[in-house]
Amino acid sequence: QNIYGKEITEEFLPNSDCTSCHTSDAWHTVNFEHNKTKFKLQGKHLDAVCADCHNKKGETKSVFIFASVKSDCEYCHKDIHFGQFKKENTSDCSECHTNIDWKPEKFDHEKTRFSLKGAHQKLKCIQCHKIENQNGNSFMKFKLEDFKCATCHS
Repeated sequence: QNIYGKEITEEFLPNSDCTSCHTSDAWHTVNFEHNKTKFKLQGKHLDAVCADCHNKKGETKSVFIFASVKSDCEYCHKDIHFGQFKKENTSDCSECHTNIDWKPEKFDHEKTRFSLKGAHQKLKCIQCHKIENQNGNSFMKFKLEDFKCATCHS
């Protein structure tokens, strides 16, 4: 019997055959090709334990979910930018980051509203992007409102 209900569809559990994921040698050993799903495991996600994403949040006992897991980063990860990059109520972290080491390797300042030409190229990020404290949260302010020279230069 499919104990997961609608969480596992026929596509991934043909004929309710549990051995499509589990082995009879060790039931907790799962053999599943995640790349057959819409969310391919790449980078650091390859090191994740299944329960990291598939254990229902807030449950004291293990309640596994599959179909209802969302693929946006914030489903599993905290938004360390506190909404600065939200578009349509979600953040697309892949615009700046890769899932290999999470450094902002894909970020290109030239695609922003403020080009780093001349002496600005030599500045450290923190010189313009200050640390903000809001509602008990500290984060670097990336979305700057004011681009007047006098803001930084007096």
